[in-house]
Amino acid sequence: MYISDHIERMENVVEAWADDNIKGSKFLCSCGKWCELNDAETLSSNPYALPVCSVCADKWFINRS
Repeated sequence: MYISDHIERMENVVEAWADDNIKGSKFLCSCGKWCELNDAETLSSNPYALPVCSVCADKWFINRS
């Protein structure tokens, strides 16, 4: 039986998310707003972190300080 490693599992999660939440040059933020991919932010340095809009990123970082 083959068991995928954690990197493969993270890649599969991100690819599935992208299939459902990216249309053209826009992505669906967790707040429900469609945003340009070029304006995307992430909340961590993890290369598999999902993108969020700048408004959500600002709220996250302001509440964490």
